[in-house]
Amino acid sequence: PHQDLWGDRQFTAPSRHVQNMAPRDSLAALSLIWCLQQALMLSFAKLSTPFDQIQALLLVLTVFTAASPSVLCAALLCRIYASTIAVFPHAWESLYWCAQTDLALLLALLTQMKRARDVHAVKFGGWLCLSAINLFPAQRAAVVHDASIVMRWQLAGWYLSAAFFKLNSSFLDHRYSCASPYLAQLLAAYLPPTLATTEMAKLVPIAPIMVVTGELTLSLALLASAASLGGRPAARLGVCLALLLHAGIAMTPPPNNVGAFSVIMAARLPAFTDGATLARAMSLPSTASGLVEWASTFGIAAAAASAAARATTGTASKGDAGQMSIMFSGGLDWSVPTLVVMSAAILRALILEGCTGRKQNLTLKLGDGYSDAGGAYASRCAPLLIAIAWLHAFVGPIVGVQDLGSSNMYGNLRLHGGSNHYLTPTNVLRLSGDTVRIESSTSQVLNSLYPGEISSVFTLRATRVLTQANHTGRQFNFAMGRVLGAWALPPPPRGGLGDAFVPYTVPALELRRMLSEARAAGEAFSLVYTVLDGAFGDEEWRGSSEGKRKVRVSEDPTRGSAECVVLSAGGEACGVDDLPKMPPLSVWEKALGVWNPVPILPGGHPELHCFGP
Repeated sequence: PHQDLWGDRQFTAPSRHVQNMAPRDSLAALSLIWCLQQALMLSFAKLSTPFDQIQALLLVLTVFTAASPSVLCAALLCRIYASTIAVFPHAWESLYWCAQTDLALLLALLTQMKRARDVHAVKFGGWLCLSAINLFPAQRAAVVHDASIVMRWQLAGWYLSAAFFKLNSSFLDHRYSCASPYLAQLLAAYLPPTLATTEMAKLVPIAPIMVVTGELTLSLALLASAASLGGRPAARLGVCLALLLHAGIAMTPPPNNVGAFSVIMAARLPAFTDGATLARAMSLPSTASGLVEWASTFGIAAAAASAAARATTGTASKGDAGQMSIMFSGGLDWSVPTLVVMSAAILRALILEGCTGRKQNLTLKLGDGYSDAGGAYASRCAPLLIAIAWLHAFVGPIVGVQDLGSSNMYGNLRLHGGSNHYLTPTNVLRLSGDTVRIESSTSQVLNSLYPGEISSVFTLRATRVLTQANHTGRQFNFAMGRVLGAWALPPPPRGGLGDAFVPYTVPALELRRMLSEARAAGEAFSLVYTVLDGAFGDEEWRGSSEGKRKVRVSEDPTRGSAECVVLSAGGEACGVDDLPKMPPLSVWEKALGVWNPVPILPGGHPELHCFGP
């Protein structure tokens, strides 16, 4: 046996036998939670492609081999590809977060596998590929330990950025905030039907400050834990608040039930627990009290799933338009019971840490390491991974190189035409071009996505709560259709202003993307837009400015006709610099991603209305 650099323990031959479902160690425990989350993500795709089927097979093998290093590496590589290259640029921020945490685990695993290979080469006098893919018990623990150090910093940065970007004038005004529909839907769905909507409406004004305070508190607690400050209480506070936040998100009725996001984040919060204690918390019950705990957990999960199902109405209850959850199947949003089970395991681990006196492994500093392998990971990989995570968290919206897929979800943050943030500018480089207002469009392809109103899915009770709180009762979520598909967006509300075309603004770059998509669909369409004057302005400017150039483009490929005229110049033909005449987006322009349309509602509202992620 070879002496372990973690201490006086000695390496023993790694086990090769197939394990049962109960995790044998911290790596198996973390992988089991990860596989559960990934399996639910794959179920939405219904394993319709060979690549999905390969991923599913790797997940099964990962579970039944108790996280065999080679199998887990293959599974991680597949999911990293599926969360980035396979979906870019039509992806939510959570997919990019998944890829980064998965990469942290993958590199920690590969680092220890390299050392295991070197140890076996010394012991047996050569390369033994089969042996090289096994890890000693202490190495398996080191993989989770090293990866968790990075994941703590990653998660703390992402939660903090989500709270930071909500510090803007529009989000903090409950009449326009994206927090208001969430609270109104929860109140309308789960409070007694005898309670008057006027009473519930009194609570809506606290929604923005409640969300910001909660997110800031949990992110700072997680950040303190990542920095080895605050000890166990900081980690407990951050994790518990995060699970509470995600429970509220998952239980929100459609169209705001992003339970998949909650499950994704819950699957990564074990990084703030002790790995060995987590494995113990997830072990199969062997006592009567343990059986009662498990039964209670599944009972709560079933009750929560049933309550969420009763709160889901209309087409969303069938998994059609308005159903936001990508874990919805058979009339049930599986993200809800899954989140309950995951939360129970994480909370049990936190409780066991307190009962046993076992301290969380929070003291590793970058560059220290437990071994030569851990030191290499901490000194080379960890700083780069953490830097990428924090750059992705904060820099994209500020510099102006990312909108969809950044940490501005449900934040009412304006990323074109000026900033509404109290502390920072946005889109500083303005690489996305001038602000353009879409006045009208007959394109079915474009109108099915832009601006993406989802208000018709609200129950009548929720709408009443919102309107009685001086909210318009309307919400937009273009990203829902862009990521899931246009089928996910419901038709606009019928009657009143819901029947009218809703103007919206986008950067010039996004309009060029829109025109390319309308042309690729081969449909006849007409679109009128105005290029606004100046780089910045308020909501009045965005909604009613005459602009510096108003253009109408009309095309009908079936007749071979295409017309582009400048209405503001007496109908003269468009020039080569007008957007419809410009070439398709270049590679670097596509790399800037997708930009959210920002709706303009009638009535001269002084703040930017909620438009989803």
